Amino acid sequence: MDMTISMAPKEVDLTEIFLQLKDQYRNVFIQQFGSQIFFYRSIGRKEYKTIVDDTVMNDFQKENVICELCTLYPKNINFNNLDAGIPSKLADLIIKNSFLDTVQARQNLLAYYRAQMYDLDNQISCLINEAFPQFDLEDIEEWDVDKTTKYLSRAEWKLHNLRGLQFVESEGTYGGQTAAQSQVQQTMQGQTNNTARTSEKTIRGQDKRTSKLTPEKLKEMEEFAKKFPELNVFDDSVLKEGIEGMRGEGTLSPALKTPNMW
Repeated sequence: MDMTISMAPKEVDLTEIFLQLKDQYRNVFIQQFGSQIFFYRSIGRKEYKTIVDDTVMNDFQKENVICELCTLYPKNINFNNLDAGIPSKLADLIIKNSFLDTVQARQNLLAYYRAQMYDLDNQISCLINEAFPQFDLEDIEEWDVDKTTKYLSRAEWKLHNLRGLQFVESEGTYGGQTAAQSQVQQTMQGQTNNTARTSEKTIRGQDKRTSKLTPEKLKEMEEFAKKFPELNVFDDSVLKEGIEGMRGEGTLSPALKTPNMW
């Protein structure tokens, strides 16, 4: 399809016009009838219902209104002056590409978008949008990985610490720790490092240095457990196996285990 046509007094670049319209509208479609090219958008449900429910206009007039409402180029075209079949065909295409022609079309579209929610990228976009509603969902989908990951980490923190939501571990996601889990691991790591460097008597009788726990550290853990009772830190494998326990499954609630990095 030739996207450039001659119109006095100057040539019009339809490709440029199309790209400009794409920036303004979610869906832009192209249709050519003979030498005439039309750019049109989909029609909204309310717009369509208002036209269909009108009791004054006949079907021919309704088709013209749909075409006039949704045609983006050429502008201000008089559909009454076109060949009789063009407005009818164009109106049918607008309705079809708006998924308003059949119930089955809308059901198929819904099934398609529901299936997309198994994609972790789409879940991440929804998570960010929930924490930062000022960002449009489709704008979030255009972000690069660095910006997406930055806002995902902020979204996790906000939703976990301010709303009390939990996150389930899932393979292949961007990820990052929740604040509570991160603090648990930092605390346990500090305990392991400190006990490995001290010769103080421990409350455990084991000889393995990474498993030693001083009374002072126990007191710190008790205070930490009061602050985060949901973590049940005294029943975790970290206490039993030190760093190695942190690498295993442990007994932390799966809901507190956050996604791994991409």
